[in-house]
Amino acid sequence: MFPDDSRDYVVIAHAQDMERKWLRLKDIIKPEDKILDTQAIDRYIRNSSQLGALTDVCDKLGIETKNLHNAGNDAGFELACFLHFACLAGPDYDEYKEGYQKDFATAIAWVNEG
Repeated sequence: MFPDDSRDYVVIAHAQDMERKWLRLKDIIKPEDKILDTQAIDRYIRNSSQLGALTDVCDKLGIETKNLHNAGNDAGFELACFLHFACLAGPDYDEYKEGYQKDFATAIAWVNEG
């Protein structure tokens, strides 16, 4: 568990299965804790069944990547993707990125259901 259980926190990951296993193994999260998965959000927003690798999602969003498969770098790129998705739900949603058809808040709700 996090050192201060009284505080809220958000875990963001891409293809969250490995992160979830490791964080549970280290007793950082509980089984019922939610992880916001940028891969699932991307898939939902694009209305696609295809799972995109982190580098693919970054490319689609115009995020330049370097030295992937390094925990610190991957975490930074996952956060950047998440923030880009949040921008997609803003006032310039229609003009921001072509091909994204669904609302970010709806995508977050969908990810949290799973």
